[in-house]
Amino acid sequence: MNFFYINFTDKISTPPTSSGGIYSLNDPSLKLYIARPPFAAGAAQAYFDSPAFSSDFAGLGPSAVQAIFDDRLINLGTTVESGLDLTTKYALSFNPGRLDLSLNVERLFENIRLSRSARGRRETFI
Repeated sequence: MNFFYINFTDKISTPPTSSGGIYSLNDPSLKLYIARPPFAAGAAQAYFDSPAFSSDFAGLGPSAVQAIFDDRLINLGTTVESGLDLTTKYALSFNPGRLDLSLNVERLFENIRLSRSARGRRETFI
């Protein structure tokens, strides 16, 4: 008999993309990582004030920003699974042979998946 508990976390990566690494504001898999107006107060200005900000190529300032793409490293998901695995064997000897019987039973108690792409939705399968 085996009890198992699996907790898979910390799948750290940049946001997924369906276009092979080229980020596009029209890519449906990136919707959760693109903020559109109205932004939190000062959000666009904070990017302009950052030392990592390269340039305002349009020259229109933070008030003209129409989208903010968050491509930071993030935890993409968590999976928790637990259950019980039971294996038993029985052997009978007969003249001229042998009969082997076995039984394997698995019971899954919990299967929870939490993902960033599901907007923090908790999916439980029992």
